[in-house]
Amino acid sequence: MLKFGICEKDITPELGMNIPGYFEFRPSEKILDPLFVKAMVFDNGAECFAFAVCDAVELYRKHTVEIRRRVAEKVDIKEENISV
Repeated sequence: MLKFGICEKDITPELGMNIPGYFEFRPSEKILDPLFVKAMVFDNGAECFAFAVCDAVELYRKHTVEIRRRVAEKVDIKEENISV
């Protein structure tokens, strides 16, 4: 039997944080749209897999490695079965 779950979490930065994608510091002054991370977890009874999608301009590999490590510490999913 295949089981799965989905979840989303608001990750909108606080006002005043830098807006990425510009060549200089540009603090946010208002929120036009909230930003989310959305995750899906699949369990086929033998293996468990997780996929996460972030509303972000960029996400460095060092951050995705850290995310995978922290998730694997908290839940019973192997790091290599987590995709960010």
